[in-house]
Amino acid sequence: MPSKAIHTFTCTFVTTKQRFTAIFFTLLISIPASCDVLFSPYDSSKFTHSVELIVSHEIAISRRWSTVLRAGVGAAGSFEFLEMPVAGMELAAEERFYFKNNTLQGAFISGYIGAAFMTNLSEIYDVGVVSGINLGFKNQYARDRVFEPFIGISVPVGYSFKNSEIYIPIPVFTIGLRFGIYNTLRNSYYSSW
Repeated sequence: MPSKAIHTFTCTFVTTKQRFTAIFFTLLISIPASCDVLFSPYDSSKFTHSVELIVSHEIAISRRWSTVLRAGVGAAGSFEFLEMPVAGMELAAEERFYFKNNTLQGAFISGYIGAAFMTNLSEIYDVGVVSGINLGFKNQYARDRVFEPFIGISVPVGYSFKNSEIYIPIPVFTIGLRFGIYNTLRNSYYSSW
């Protein structure tokens, strides 16, 4: 059982205090914020929205902590420019802390990093690297289906192919919804859940 020994070793040395410290520093970095991984390239936005269709794989680290790897497509935009939505694709890795023990469901706070390609199919073709935090609620309504409303702040660093320049939009908050296909891996160490 080498995998159990390795997992026990890593969980022993990564304490809850260290995890909260990592989330705290992610929050500090995210204070000048804008959007989720799917981001709005309009740099005068203050509040944005995001709707995403995802495929996600969640790896249980402990009874409250997990790592989520996800890919998705969706739309994002500014509440100030509702007539100008953008569509995109994303890849992201997320570290989650669930407030309820032993379920990997319900309310959570997470730090994430990801990459996205955004376009309006006419003049905007942008890529971005995004890190930030989310406060969300995971509802697994079927064995392999998930529905996650969230609010978040993040720091996208975008690159505009049209203007050949790097930009960082002004601070905004994102309200979003993720839904899609979901898979959980609980290793033998936590098979008693």
